[in-house]
Amino acid sequence: NPFCHWNADNLDCGGLPVGAAAVVKGGKAGHCAGRLKGEAMYYLDLYWEFIKIRLKTAVEYREETFLTGFFEIIGYASEFVILWIMISRFQQMGQWNAYEIMLIYAMNLLCYSLANVFLYRPCHNLADLIRTGDFDGIITKPTNPILYLSCSGFMYGYWAHISLAVTLLAFCFRKLCVTFTFVKLLF
Repeated sequence: NPFCHWNADNLDCGGLPVGAAAVVKGGKAGHCAGRLKGEAMYYLDLYWEFIKIRLKTAVEYREETFLTGFFEIIGYASEFVILWIMISRFQQMGQWNAYEIMLIYAMNLLCYSLANVFLYRPCHNLADLIRTGDFDGIITKPTNPILYLSCSGFMYGYWAHISLAVTLLAFCFRKLCVTFTFVKLLF
């Protein structure tokens, strides 16, 4: 493995810092047994720390966080109401009934919000980070720069999108009589 370097002093897998190398369970066996598990745990722990910092910010500005979420829900709920009115006026659109169309729209909202929770800031701020030179400081850190950017840019503000989308998904699944089994979830 080109990313594994073993010596008698420590286990260094894939450029993990010394503290993270201790997470790797595999001992000094001459190879990086458990390297991926240790690296994944390191990044999950790092990501969780960034999320806690961002959530502390949300708690500090509690009213602003809840008001923003409330108005986001009102905005997207009004889009669903307009879609529902349009569908109820025409009964069907092609071969699609109202609940199927609402289900697709709710899935779209859920995917959009989950992607933005992790990738909004890295995608929108990367050019400014490069222009100002701040990206140089990020790429010199002993961690993956993309993971670092997505961790530090965690967007808690999409909780309203996710909660509305999940609620509407459950409602549409129930109205469409969709039952979930393990096999259906896999495919």
